[in-house]
Amino acid sequence: MQWGAEGIETFAGAVSGAKHVLGFNEPELSGQSNIDAGKAAALWKEYMNPLHSAGIKIGAPAISSAPEGAVWLENFFNACNKGCHVDFIPIHWYGEGSDNFLAYLSKMDEQFGQYGPLWVTEFGDTTMSNPAIVQSFLETTTSAMDGLSYVARYAWFDYSPSTPDLETNMLDSGGNLNALGSAYVS
Repeated sequence: MQWGAEGIETFAGAVSGAKHVLGFNEPELSGQSNIDAGKAAALWKEYMNPLHSAGIKIGAPAISSAPEGAVWLENFFNACNKGCHVDFIPIHWYGEGSDNFLAYLSKMDEQFGQYGPLWVTEFGDTTMSNPAIVQSFLETTTSAMDGLSYVARYAWFDYSPSTPDLETNMLDSGGNLNALGSAYVS
């Protein structure tokens, strides 16, 4: 992933042989890559578009589920003026409730589906105080996404063994799958 603008001029060399790349992590957030949509579009045309010629599939900038995420991505595509190559739309979502998550996916597909399928590259339930709720969320949402034609891939976020007691982790302190991790891979 090309996380932000810094170092983008060397990105093509770093991803030589890759099949897929992603660009700009949560660019609408000041604590993340924090890139203006117009600048991102210009960088995209210069540095990301050529990767398509090398046979690499390119994911759009990965937006957060904050309201400004979709606004930023719309501004990006407008600034691109149909000149930015994108094969899929990476998105992130954190919140509570599988219904809220699935509604968000539907909204993102309606708004951006013409650019390619969704890749949910980060998602998680923020209840965090109740492992049963988190596991139910995971089981419900992964089952639903498996049946959605517009979701090509998905990845749960927060599986670090450094904090094994966090309810969203999939690994125990030994790096083995815990109950949540087992539910995810089944």
